[in-house]
Amino acid sequence: MGEDMDGLIEPVAAAPQRHAAAPAQGWAAFSFRAQGMFVAHMNVQQGLTRSSYVFASLTELDEQATPHLGEAVLTVHNVVPTDSHTVILRGEVAWPTHLHITAYVFFIN
Repeated sequence: MGEDMDGLIEPVAAAPQRHAAAPAQGWAAFSFRAQGMFVAHMNVQQGLTRSSYVFASLTELDEQATPHLGEAVLTVHNVVPTDSHTVILRGEVAWPTHLHITAYVFFIN
């Protein structure tokens, strides 16, 4: 199944909050370390529901936290929106050690 990341991951960046009850769209970025298969629970915090259309991407970061195209292959396997404003992402980092990555999550209601 893969490594289940500990706890809920909070965003490092997100779309500005809107005053509407449920925004029509939004995004958030989550930075963490992963290796092999993993499951990450990410707190989007802004109008996401289980009916939202969700898109995700993974980007490797270098030592300065700058996006980097390295030798590792990063794969998004599954993306699941929930009514608790979280996204569950199953992904894979094909590298023998943990890498610093960012998951970008976009949603549309």
